[in-house]
Amino acid sequence: MHQLYEPHKFDFRRVKDGLLLMGWGFFQKLVIADRIAVLVNAVYGDYTCYSGMQIALATLLFAFQIYCDFAGYSDIAVGAARVMGFTLTKNFKSPYFATTVSGFWRSWHISLTTWFRDYVYIPLGGNRCGKGRKYRNLLLTFAVSGLWHGAGWNFVVWGMLNGLYQVAGDLTGPLRARLQKKLHIHTDCGSYRLVQGVVTFLLVDFAWLFFRAESLETALQMLRHSIHNIGLFSFFDPDNMLGIQTIALSEKSFFLMLLGLVILMLVDYLKKRGTDFKAALARQNIWFRWLVYYMLIFGILIFGVYGPEYDASTFIYFQF
Repeated sequence: MHQLYEPHKFDFRRVKDGLLLMGWGFFQKLVIADRIAVLVNAVYGDYTCYSGMQIALATLLFAFQIYCDFAGYSDIAVGAARVMGFTLTKNFKSPYFATTVSGFWRSWHISLTTWFRDYVYIPLGGNRCGKGRKYRNLLLTFAVSGLWHGAGWNFVVWGMLNGLYQVAGDLTGPLRARLQKKLHIHTDCGSYRLVQGVVTFLLVDFAWLFFRAESLETALQMLRHSIHNIGLFSFFDPDNMLGIQTIALSEKSFFLMLLGLVILMLVDYLKKRGTDFKAALARQNIWFRWLVYYMLIFGILIFGVYGPEYDASTFIYFQF
């Protein structure tokens, strides 16, 4: 709040950094999130026409859609504030590289999760009242978090699932430690962290199905339909690459989406490793820096999903 009463003079480096962050936000939103939205909306809008594998693919991609949509929105907001001289907190810290569900929530929508921690979880008693009450407080906090997103049972189930994951992880911790010791599993190596990361992502992604579905009943019907109509073999039909040609994206647009996701995950991975992209770019020659700027601008303009042939995709979190 004190920044509102401080003078903010023009600073070229600050404005440039803010515009770069806004550009990255627009790239995430227009090139990646809105392209994924075409596929996800088609599947979730009429799921009975698709196989279980196609529904699973759409749910997996929705995890990246909501991330790019909301992280992009946050980067645009933080970047715009920086242009005007205000410093806002980061809202995401490479959440899909988390190795636990609790770690995911420390990296996802940080402004909201810290608010729930400070004003719901801690006032309920936090973890100071024994394990039983700790688990109760955790589940209540995530149930309220679900209700914050919408007055529907699907949001409550989404929140409760994320709470249950953490309770189960804490309860099974000693058993997993004994098994790791007995089976001589090394927990300080990259392969173990990779497995942890994959399991964490799959758990979080499964919960996203309830978040995206129109209602709890729809989510359960989608699960039943997926079990009864898996469509495993048709999914790998060489004449219908990944089942995409029967959804909504052309093969060209699908692989463009994959390229965007590769760029996203590479950037997030390097960020998690401590790489400062703005500082690294500032050390380059001016011709290289402007090449990067133009590539970002024209990449958004050429490959962004917008125009009369697409439905306008508002930011997902504008509804909450």
